[in-house]
Amino acid sequence: QGPGGDSAVPAAGAPAAGAVVWLEGVTAGKPLPLARRYELTLDGCSVAPRVLAGVAGGTLNVHGVAPAVSRLAFVRGAGADAGRVLLRTAMSAEGQLVPDARVLAAPGVVEVRGEQPAWLRAWVVAFDQPYFATADEAGRFTLADVPPGRYTLVAWHPQAGRAAQAVEVAAGGSAAAALRLGR
Repeated sequence: QGPGGDSAVPAAGAPAAGAVVWLEGVTAGKPLPLARRYELTLDGCSVAPRVLAGVAGGTLNVHGVAPAVSRLAFVRGAGADAGRVLLRTAMSAEGQLVPDARVLAAPGVVEVRGEQPAWLRAWVVAFDQPYFATADEAGRFTLADVPPGRYTLVAWHPQAGRAAQAVEVAAGGSAAAALRLGR
């Protein structure tokens, strides 16, 4: 569903599932979600979810569910500290849990890179405002309780790139938009 609305909004183009969608230009509105604990699950061969959206200032739990040795590096993706390693984890025991507040300390994208095995990849996107969502398997998303105004609706996926579109939400109304992802 689109900003403030009740109708389905596909993020058209492949792959839209798992895209992070947010509004830029929001200066007022609802408070940040109270839940501030997020989880990445590492099974030795993959990290899930592949893209995780959360609130800056939260805690990230890295949860190992397999007794395989894995090492991950959490690397800041952009800004003045782009490329800076925020956290390195070594997981070796089933049920191991590593909580950390550094990964979500500031808004922005953090790439999760496998150091062992090297093919592991995931992304954590932290926001300092509550108007963000992750698109479902069909590319749909909902941004609820958006205050009236003009905004930029942005969708990002690590493989499909970034798309943006201007949207306007009327008082008491809704907005619909379709973004096309693809490089």
